[in-house]
Formats: sequence, C-alpha cells, structure tokens
Amino acid sequence: MDVLIIDKDNVIAPAIHEGTVMFSVLYDEIQALNAVETMQPEIIVLNYAIQKSRTAEFISLLFQTSEHSKIILVAESLADEEVLKCLIAGAQGYLQIHEVKNFINKLLYAVNAGEAWITRRMVAKLLDKLRNHSA
Repeated sequence: MDVLIIDKDNVIAPAIHEGTVMFSVLYDEIQALNAVETMQPEIIVLNYAIQKSRTAEFISLLFQTSEHSKIILVAESLADEEVLKCLIAGAQGYLQIHEVKNFINKLLYAVNAGEAWITRRMVAKLLDKLRNHSA
C-alpha cells in the first residue's frame, strides 16, 4: 500500500506499522500537491493543521490531481459541518488526532479495501445533507 502523509506536526507517521505500508511524509502543501501528481498514491493522509479552514478546498485540489487516491483527514477535533465539507470535497474518512495511535493502521487497510472511515453519527448527517440537497 502506497501512502502519502501530509503532516507538519509529525503525528501520523510514527503510528504506522511499517511493512506492507510504504509511506512518504511531506510537510508543505505545495510539495505535497506536486508529489500527489507524480506519485498518484493509493491513500493520502492529510493533517487539518496544514490548511486549517481551507482544508476542504485543498482536499478538492488533491482529489482533482489524483482522483483514484483515497483521502483521509486527521484533525484535533472538528465541528461536524467542517467534516461534512471535507467529505463532500472528496475525503474518504476522518480520524481525530488522539485516535491515530490506536486506529491509523486499521483505517488504512479499511479505506484501501474501499470502505469509508467515519462515525455512524456522521453517516446519518451526511445522508441528511444529501436528502436535503436533492429535495
């Protein structure tokens, strides 16, 4: 599994079990966007701290640059609306930073297998948003 981590805080990489996961870490969003275009990684793990309130737009750019890459958002704690914006922009999942150590490896395999990684409560909110949008 080829993973690109975009994380200036170096929180994500230390928690990943090396072996079947090959990963690169970048700390700058411009370098990361260029690397995504070249590498076309299977999974991109993005720390919200890189772009903060502009993260949804950055996710959209990443998704346009490599539409087959699955994007995972990692953040301290976000409001549901912010998470929804990121999911709608192209993120395949969301994980809080304090859960990285316990769940990042399981998340990578689940997302690589085509699953989403969000809470059930967030699934319900996403479905409500879709229903309201189509009405």
